[in-house]
Amino acid sequence: KSVLIDSEESEACPQEIYILRNVFLFPAAGQIHVKSVNGLTIHNNMLDAATTAILLNPDENGIQNVDIRYNYMGSKNENITGYEDRTDMPGGVVTDTSEGGSICGVMITDNYFWGYYGVRITSDRFTDFSIINNYFVESNGGSIYITDSVRNRIEGNIIYCGGGARYSLYIGAIDEETVLRYNIVSGKCKIPNKNNYQEDNFF
Repeated sequence: KSVLIDSEESEACPQEIYILRNVFLFPAAGQIHVKSVNGLTIHNNMLDAATTAILLNPDENGIQNVDIRYNYMGSKNENITGYEDRTDMPGGVVTDTSEGGSICGVMITDNYFWGYYGVRITSDRFTDFSIINNYFVESNGGSIYITDSVRNRIEGNIIYCGGGARYSLYIGAIDEETVLRYNIVSGKCKIPNKNNYQEDNFF
């Protein structure tokens, strides 16, 4: 790992952390690995050759108020051997449920993603993500993969998946407060009640 953001104290977490204008160039399951924070800015970084660029694995203190923008995220995109029994996966911004915490309020905007997953959200305890104006290419797992979408905003993204990917955009369950509009998606989509979103997106 290049950066681990964590706390040894119960009911306390780091606040107002800035990670700006860095180049990380090595394989790691979480070049930036976050377990607890309230206020994190990740801007203008090159996160390349990663297994996972940004891993959000919240503990009991949780993760809140994260801003991820203007980054290049290039991650492992083919062989995912070794992840069969893990609760995370390779990708750009990936969540992990193993620490049992929650996530609320993550802005992901104006980034370039190249990797097995672009953005992967895997619990209904992970809420209020804004995924806006990003460019996704060659995601062999899935560009945007969300098991349960709770109050998320997915807007204005250009999504192109790799030829071997099952879905470019996957949402297992979606609540009424989730906004899904103005996206251009090349490849297969799986979205509940997909026809409801057809007018406002190009699938």
